[in-house]
Amino acid sequence: MADNFYGLTDVGQVRTNNEDAFIAQKLSRYIAACVIDGVGGYEGGEVAASIARNAIIDYLSVPSGDITTMMREAFVVANEKIEAEKQRNPRLDSMACVATLAMVDVAAKTFYYAHIGDTRLYLMRDNALVKITKDQSFVGYLEDSGRITETEAMQHPKRNEINNALGFTEQLNAADIETGSSPFLPGDLLLLCSDGLSDLLSSREMLQLLQQEETLQAKAKALVQRANEQGGKDNITVVLVRNHRKPVVQKATKPIATTQDVKKNETPTQQNGAPAPAPKRRKIHKGAAALGMLCLLLAATVAYLLLQIARTPTYAVPSGTIARTGQELALQQALDTAKNVFSMPDSMVALPLVLNDTVLIRKDSLRVNGNGMRFLKSSAFSGPAFALGDSCKYVLLENLLLENFDVGILAAANVLHLKNVRFINCRVPVAVQVHLPGNVPVSGRLSNFFTPDSLHR
Repeated sequence: MADNFYGLTDVGQVRTNNEDAFIAQKLSRYIAACVIDGVGGYEGGEVAASIARNAIIDYLSVPSGDITTMMREAFVVANEKIEAEKQRNPRLDSMACVATLAMVDVAAKTFYYAHIGDTRLYLMRDNALVKITKDQSFVGYLEDSGRITETEAMQHPKRNEINNALGFTEQLNAADIETGSSPFLPGDLLLLCSDGLSDLLSSREMLQLLQQEETLQAKAKALVQRANEQGGKDNITVVLVRNHRKPVVQKATKPIATTQDVKKNETPTQQNGAPAPAPKRRKIHKGAAALGMLCLLLAATVAYLLLQIARTPTYAVPSGTIARTGQELALQQALDTAKNVFSMPDSMVALPLVLNDTVLIRKDSLRVNGNGMRFLKSSAFSGPAFALGDSCKYVLLENLLLENFDVGILAAANVLHLKNVRFINCRVPVAVQVHLPGNVPVSGRLSNFFTPDSLHR
C-alpha cells in the first residue's frame, strides 16, 4: 500500500455478496484509481465487475498516446468482453456494471477521468468537496440541474435506475462515456466511490470525514463505517488518491549589508578612540520645506482617494459564514488587478468554483470572459454570486454558468451587459439596485433595464 492512494470495499449490512470491484495501483507513471459496481438486481453483476476490472488493467498497463483516448478505449474493450461472456453463458445475459476511472499523474499535477453510470468522482481542494462526474440517471439529472436537492436525490425511489452501463449494449457509444481532465494540485484529494456510499452519506458528511488528520486508510475505513452505520444497504467501495507533494514556498532571506551600509551604521570615533562629536544639523533650505509641504499635500490626496475606493460598493452584500477558498481569493485578486479585459484561465475553468462569498467587480469598465466557467453556491452561502460596485459604468459578463444562487448578479441599472450567461436554479437571476437620495421626496417608476441582444432556444 502506498501512502498516496488506497482502496477499500465492503459487502455492507444487507447483501450477502459483493458486486463491487476497485483498482488502486500504479500503472506506469500514473496512479490508476477505479470503482466498478455490478448493476444490482441483475444476475452476474459480480462477474461483470470482475471482467471490467481485469480488462481495464490489461489495456492500461502500458499507457501510450493520448491517455483520455486510451481510457475510453479501455471501457469499450471491457464492454466487448462482458458481451462475449454473455454469449458464452446465456445465464448471465443481463449482467452489466458501472464504472468511474481516474488516471492520476502526480508529477504533472493532472488527473484524467472516464465515467459511465452512477459511481462517482469527487475532488477535495481547499476544504471544499466538488462532485466531478454526473450521474447518468434520471434522478442524477434532476439533482445536477438543481430541480431537486442532494437530500431529495438520496431519498428518491428511482435513484438506482441508470441510463448507461458497461454491458447494456453490444457496441458502446463513445458519447455515453463522460471524460475530462483537471489540475491535481499539492494537497488535493480524489474520492471515487460506489453508490453504496453516496446514497447514504451527503457530500457534507463525506467532507467532514475526509478533513480529519488521518491516513488514507483511516479515512477510507471511516467512510465505510459511517455508511454501514447508516444502514449499509448496498456494497460500499471507496478509493482515495492524494497529491502528497507540498507547495514550493520561497524562503525570505535577509539582505546582505553593503560596505556603504556598514559605514553608515558605524559610530564615528576620533583617533584617541573617543566618540566623535555629533555633526551639526544643516539648515533646511526654503525650497526643501516647500517640497516637503507638497509631498504632505500629495499624500493627503492619495489617502482621500483610497478612502473613497474602499467605500465602494456602498451597499451591503450578504456574505457566507465560511472563509473564501484560495481559488476564490485568486479570482478576486485577478479581477481587482485586471485592466479592461479578464479571461478565466484554464486552471480555473477545469472545475466548478464553489463560492463561499460574493465576487465583487469594482472597475469602471470590465469585460469578463468566463470561458464556460461554472459557479456553484456553497451550502453556507446566501449572497449573490457577483456584485457590481457603485463605481462600475459598464461590465460585460460572458460565457458563464451560475447555479443554485438565490441571486445570480447584483447590479446597478444600465451597467450590466450579458452574453451567453446561463442561470440554473437561481431564484433571481439579476437583481437591480437603485440608489435614491435619502430624506428627499422621490417620484418616478422602475422599468425593465434588460434588453436582450438575442435569445437562444
